[in-house]
Amino acid sequence: MKPYRFQFCHAMGLVAWFIFLASPVFSDSNNDLKITIQQNSIHVNSAERPLLEYKYADAPFKPYIKQLFTPNGNNILRDAPHDHLHHHALMFAVSLNDISFWEESENAGKQEHQSVRQVSVSQNSVATFQETLVWKSRENEIWADELRTIQIEHLPKHKATRLQWTTSLVPREGPIKVGGSHYYGLGMRFIESMDNIGSFINSESADGAIFRGEERLIDANWCAYSSNSDFPVTVCVMNSPQNKQPATWFTMPTPFSYLSATLRYHEKPIEITQNSPLKLRYTVGLWDEIKAKNEIENIYQEWSQQD
Repeated sequence: MKPYRFQFCHAMGLVAWFIFLASPVFSDSNNDLKITIQQNSIHVNSAERPLLEYKYADAPFKPYIKQLFTPNGNNILRDAPHDHLHHHALMFAVSLNDISFWEESENAGKQEHQSVRQVSVSQNSVATFQETLVWKSRENEIWADELRTIQIEHLPKHKATRLQWTTSLVPREGPIKVGGSHYYGLGMRFIESMDNIGSFINSESADGAIFRGEERLIDANWCAYSSNSDFPVTVCVMNSPQNKQPATWFTMPTPFSYLSATLRYHEKPIEITQNSPLKLRYTVGLWDEIKAKNEIENIYQEWSQQD
């Protein structure tokens, strides 16, 4: 089916509410950024180069970012590798009331897509979409509602792709305990060529506490992973100043490389209520080069002021 194209130019950007009768394409006449809504996924492109693929349907346990591209068009994410089929590229998952939404088994909970509510392409070249989800127990009871906002843009000034992931998780009834393993949170599995040969750095230049083997837990404002295999790349995840809790980074260099933004759920679960939901925001930066700590810190300071 040929997609319909909607083009608008407005000071506040394009805002559209839509019904999935086709594969709409949303863009702004002043830039080359566009969002394409397909049956199971959302694609964001800049000047025909891919920036992001988000899988929201045909995902039995959780929607997630399936592909994320550097400015040169290199995808850094690996989805459902044979050693851990439940590792879905870039995903957000925790436990609610001791039921895991990270694992994918008959006892696991499920994040169920409800709708894509708002799509926008602004004049300053920021693509945004929102998704509503429900978090269901293994008995299919709805425990919580989530509003997830994804923003992505190409920043020529920094030669970077910048992604912002915002989650608001609200219980349906009563308090809910948010917990999980030491790596639960916003987790990222890298492509195979980036495994075993890269290095982690963070804002505190900290080695981190040994959890087991080569796994580390590091308290810092940001944590980055750099690799120079098939192509040079640096990916950095930054904690937002809006978050009430400081970030703890889970890092694992072998046998595969993994980076996750956590809140130390394994040490002290967080209780959330309708009046006090879990609200989190993280920024991800991608560069087609190996970035030094001082370079990332300068960018973090600049981006934090914009947050």
